[in-house]
Amino acid sequence: MTDETNFDQQTREFFTRLKSRIEEQELLIGIGDWINRSQLMKFLKYGDTQMRELENSGHLTISQVGRRKFISKKSLYKFLENHIIIVSKDGK
Repeated sequence: MTDETNFDQQTREFFTRLKSRIEEQELLIGIGDWINRSQLMKFLKYGDTQMRELENSGHLTISQVGRRKFISKKSLYKFLENHIIIVSKDGK
């Protein structure tokens, strides 16, 4: 197994554990695949400005009902997977 294949496997396992942890600990309670914007803000520790920038980036699927916004968990997981930072063993 190459280092790249090993990394891909570890990455998939990490996100599987992250998704399970989010669901098990009810960190993001929602309706089906949808979570409330304010819960996501608390989870990410984002303020209104940071959250608005994330919404405007086009990375999340958002549904709006009246003044309330809901974010697709599937789009959140994809966003997190696409923003992995690779750190070498020496920390650089």
